Amino acid sequence: MRRSNALITAVSVILLAAILFYFGANAIDSFLNPLGTTIAVEYTLEDTVDVSGYIVRYEEPMTGSGIISPVADGKKVAAGGVVAVTYSSEEDLSVADEIIETEQSIARLEAGGDSTEGASVAVSELAAAVAAGDLGNLDNLVYNIEINIMNSAQAESDSEEELASLKVRLEELNAMQTGAVPVTTDKSGIFSTAVDGLEAVSPDMLTGLTPEGLQALFQSPASISGYFGKLVSGTTWYFAAVMPSERAAEFEAGEQVTVEFTKNYSDTVDMTIEEIGRDSGGQCVVVLSSSRGLADVAPVRTADAEVLISRQTGLSVPEEAIHSDDTGTYVYILMGLQAERVDIEVTAMFGDGMCLIGPAEGETLNEGAEIIVRARNLYDGKVVR
Repeated sequence: MRRSNALITAVSVILLAAILFYFGANAIDSFLNPLGTTIAVEYTLEDTVDVSGYIVRYEEPMTGSGIISPVADGKKVAAGGVVAVTYSSEEDLSVADEIIETEQSIARLEAGGDSTEGASVAVSELAAAVAAGDLGNLDNLVYNIEINIMNSAQAESDSEEELASLKVRLEELNAMQTGAVPVTTDKSGIFSTAVDGLEAVSPDMLTGLTPEGLQALFQSPASISGYFGKLVSGTTWYFAAVMPSERAAEFEAGEQVTVEFTKNYSDTVDMTIEEIGRDSGGQCVVVLSSSRGLADVAPVRTADAEVLISRQTGLSVPEEAIHSDDTGTYVYILMGLQAERVDIEVTAMFGDGMCLIGPAEGETLNEGAEIIVRARNLYDGKVVR
């Protein structure tokens, strides 16, 4: 018996020593090589090129003399439509301005609002109190209804008096105005009051340009004396921009690209590359077109933009978290207390040592996974915490 007990004691001591050694070694390893992790975050990486250029349309200036007041700025007008009004005197112009203000006031009063809205709210509050059996504030609730009804009736009466007065004034103003002559257009298009003397530059002139040739087109604007606006025709507008030739080589004519305008005009527009010009000093002219938002760009001549070359979405992780050997490229994720290997594909590198990754075929790697960035002697299934 003693021999048996001694053997059991010896085995127990050995097992205890082994356990202590294992955990001690892990503790020392963790102290000398602390575990470092990061959370995988979805990230979109865009490659863009900054450009500057000119917006070009089919447009022609409209001229006139006397006191001209445009009435259709930024609007599409049909052939024969009124784009402005010519007045014989400043007094006629003042009358016209007052007519517009009076008409707007009449429209506002006729549209009006719900003058009984306050009373309706007060009635709803009373109904809710009765339903809840809360009658402690009954007097105030009834008083609110009475006051709102009285105010609504007074407001409606005041509005009717004001509306009648404005209609009388409008008749007087119309009788006073005798020197107004409408100005019409003989073709359809978008009317704009923005003129700069460069209306003669048309899309037909954008073929085969170098950056120097593009600049020359806009160096000598015509006099805008007598111009009161312009008519933009057609449905398509063009953006002729200067771009580094090496970046332009990543595109081809006919390709659809996304352009984000950032100066003088703010919008993101899908455009078609019409032409990529020849290289001149490392730069070239790229002509893009769009049939969207012609009225929005009608007043704009110069613009800055970012042209999107590529967009990639994946998980962002530090480069040091990625392992690569004969078996493939992979990361370790923390699953409970253990490291688990996940094979990946690296799609891009960016920033200061960051990588864009995705799971390899057949693998699963989701946003929010805890990626092991730093640990010693990692292997699949190793207890690291």
